[in-house]
Amino acid sequence: MSSSLLSRIPFLRPRVIHRLPGRLRILIPSPPKKTGLSIPEIDDWTDFIRDHEGIRSVEYNPVSGKALILFDPLILSEEQVLAAIDRLADLVLESLPSYLKLDNRTKSEFPQRILSFFAGSPFDIKSDKPLELPDDIWRETK
Repeated sequence: MSSSLLSRIPFLRPRVIHRLPGRLRILIPSPPKKTGLSIPEIDDWTDFIRDHEGIRSVEYNPVSGKALILFDPLILSEEQVLAAIDRLADLVLESLPSYLKLDNRTKSEFPQRILSFFAGSPFDIKSDKPLELPDDIWRETK
């Protein structure tokens, strides 16, 4: 598991609610409204994880904040799946200050920019390397 920003903001850490071999139900919390934090929404964050060998399915309910992830435990370990979710959450949280500085038009395009970036640079679910966004992803829309 990551020891960066998520360890300093524990109420945002994804938590396992239920587990069976090859099956995880995870709570992916949103910041409490009183904190004033707002995490940029990506229509389907599950695409980052779903398209990897060993992942059978990912279902996410944005209302409850819960995800059901089915995976092949012969290909991926539970720890690898959870570490990948932590890395994605860290990326969002580390990017938040820069995101909040963007103008509204650029903010509206930002989810698509992230999806395009990951489409061209596949997310390696088995890696433990932190995720980083390129500098040009923050360029203001003219």
